[in-house]
Amino acid sequence: MDSTLPHRHRLLWHYIPLIIPVLILTLILPLPLPIPLRTSLPLPSPVQPPRCPQPPLLKPHNPLLPQLLSSLSHPTFPTLAAHQLSQSVRIPTETWDDFGPVGEDDRWDKFGAFHDWLEGAFPAIHETLRKERVNTWGLVYTWQGYEPELKPLMLAAHQDVVPVDQDTLDQWTHPPFSGHYDGTWIWGRGSCDDKAGLVGIMIALELLVQHGFRPRRTILLAFGFNEESSSFEGAGQISSFLYDRYGQNGICAILDEGAGYQSLLGTMYATPAVGEKGYLDVQLSVLAQGGHSSTPPKHTAIGILASIITVLETNPPEAKLTRTNPLYQTLRCVAEYSPSLPAGAKRLIESSEHSDSALSQLGNWVLHALPSNALLPTGGALMSTTQAVDVVRGGVKANVLPERAWALVNHRIGVDESSERVKARLRELLAPEASSWNLSFEAFPEASSASSASASASASGQEESGAVRQRQGEASVAVAGKGKLVLSTMFDPLEPAPFTPTEGGVWDVLGGTIRAVFSHNQGLPLGSVSSAQEGIAGVQHQHPVQAEAGAPVPPAPAPDEEIHIAPALMTGNTDTAHYWPLTPHIFRYAHFRPEGIRNGYHTVDEAMSVQNFVAGIEFWVLLVLNFDEAGLE
Repeated sequence: MDSTLPHRHRLLWHYIPLIIPVLILTLILPLPLPIPLRTSLPLPSPVQPPRCPQPPLLKPHNPLLPQLLSSLSHPTFPTLAAHQLSQSVRIPTETWDDFGPVGEDDRWDKFGAFHDWLEGAFPAIHETLRKERVNTWGLVYTWQGYEPELKPLMLAAHQDVVPVDQDTLDQWTHPPFSGHYDGTWIWGRGSCDDKAGLVGIMIALELLVQHGFRPRRTILLAFGFNEESSSFEGAGQISSFLYDRYGQNGICAILDEGAGYQSLLGTMYATPAVGEKGYLDVQLSVLAQGGHSSTPPKHTAIGILASIITVLETNPPEAKLTRTNPLYQTLRCVAEYSPSLPAGAKRLIESSEHSDSALSQLGNWVLHALPSNALLPTGGALMSTTQAVDVVRGGVKANVLPERAWALVNHRIGVDESSERVKARLRELLAPEASSWNLSFEAFPEASSASSASASASASGQEESGAVRQRQGEASVAVAGKGKLVLSTMFDPLEPAPFTPTEGGVWDVLGGTIRAVFSHNQGLPLGSVSSAQEGIAGVQHQHPVQAEAGAPVPPAPAPDEEIHIAPALMTGNTDTAHYWPLTPHIFRYAHFRPEGIRNGYHTVDEAMSVQNFVAGIEFWVLLVLNFDEAGLE
């Protein structure tokens, strides 16, 4: 080294051999993590999985799809479809609770005319599918698939309708069995519940047969005939018939009547019901000493019964939201996709996933603040067991003290409850009331001869109304000069339905089909639709209906609107109550909008809009095609 360099430079050169290795190590070794600094910038939140994952839109790939869509969109198709529904309404198929067993009560024979009409209206189905009668008036159609190892798809509906109250005839815009079509609405009893479902399914399959469709997966149609009463004679017998053929869980999926689709908080939802509440009828009977009405006691049996009913109605079952309730799944979807949901409610839904306190507050919000509509009725009906005093009887003559007065209380059992818990609650609530009236108290005597008679009648397939009359007669005999309050079940209770899975292939096929039909009806193509062909295959008609100027057509969804699939709960019961052994995949859904159902079900001026009806038919067509292509067992 040059000795002429300044001293500080000589020192630098002296340390260079030590510095160079350190620099090399810093380049080849990983840097240590920096010490975190305090900052006011928000850290990115972790991505949360969707609370309500949506199945992808599912478009059938069958080459027949363009021709089928062409038929469905033909200008004359709505009128022809309306004609079919109109003709079905003109055949009265009312049933009452007091019908006797099939073969003994000739009032069932009215279904013969309906069967004859089906054969004439849908010839292609009757030439291609196998039709079997179950318990005389039940119908099972089988369209055998060419891969018999695949589990069948089953579409269900019911032939019967609720009776028309003769005192309301002058209130109907058009006679209830006229099937009047005014160009917009098909009027009459059953036009919505459930001949729209049955006839819509038949039109859909008639189209498929006429267009040459050959199913890979077997398709079953199951049409009961007393859904509006007990359904034991119809769906109950059909279930046993199909169980003998296909066995436990031998069917891929079942679709029956149920909820539809509509806007909730500004967002469109389809709500297939994946559960049903249970059912329990309880009779409250007050037995008292009779006598002449000129020397009455302070309170007769009827007066005491009125007091007991008041106690019952002022103490309704508690409404409580649980995470297992399908309603909770509905709310999670609302939180995910409804921008107009109040921010506080959205926070409650999000917090309720882990906080019981938030869950309780959310239940209160549903009870008191959530807007009511057909999908989410208010009053806690979806969160509790409901009770309704529907029938009251007592007394025989003005100058005779009643020896017996009774009331029928209908319970729809909450999904987190059971019939035994409902009975226990009634015992606890009404035992003190009986004591206050100095009445002896008997609650649900399981070993009574009436219970045995009811069980025997149920086992033999007899109509339960006969058992009801037996039980009432025996209760009257039981009075022996001493007051008594008796609680008894009218029929065997129905427990809440098992929940249908809302994840996986079957759910995705249903949801994807709903999204596809909704999208297509907004003008978004599912495939290249060929030009309208002359005539419409699949809809036979002899007497075309002349359309009149009718009420305004219900508004269609906005063109850019999207539909979301949200699991839901049925407050009532359907024929599916008998089908639980056949499959875990039971859905209660019809692709109808409430706006296209005039005045609701079971009431005056029942009517279905033709626009609504045609959308439902398209749904059934695409559902069959999608299930046929699905990689399901």
